[in-house]
Amino acid sequence: MAMNLKILTPSDIDQVLSFERDRLEGDDLEKSMAEWSSLWREEALRHYLPLGWSMGIENEKKELVSYFLGQVLLFVEGMTQTLWVENIGFKNDEALHKIIDSAIRYARDKHLQRVMIPKQFSKNLIGYKVSGHQNEHVEVLTSKINR
Repeated sequence: MAMNLKILTPSDIDQVLSFERDRLEGDDLEKSMAEWSSLWREEALRHYLPLGWSMGIENEKKELVSYFLGQVLLFVEGMTQTLWVENIGFKNDEALHKIIDSAIRYARDKHLQRVMIPKQFSKNLIGYKVSGHQNEHVEVLTSKINR
């Protein structure tokens, strides 16, 4: 399956909301409550997408198959630049692997020192330079720094 990587912008808010809403289960009230407390709620998208550090992957039909919400944090825990990944949404394991790999490669390409990825995805980081858990995130080093 062909997949295309893109930087998410505010014009993609509806696409991300539709992607996540389609994955919700339960009645309308349960879905509304889940969305209200989600990491991908509209207020979060309005914060993250204009920053230019969130990415999505679309299939050949231009349908979103995975994405991450991210921002760069400066001067945190001795690191000059960190890509903070707040949330990852995905339809299948292939799309999950591609979006995680894209986040790490993008951080390296932009000379960031590390990527902080939500801990529940730590099993998907085999082959990367992982340096322990920080709160609810896993640290993936993207430079030659030793910690």
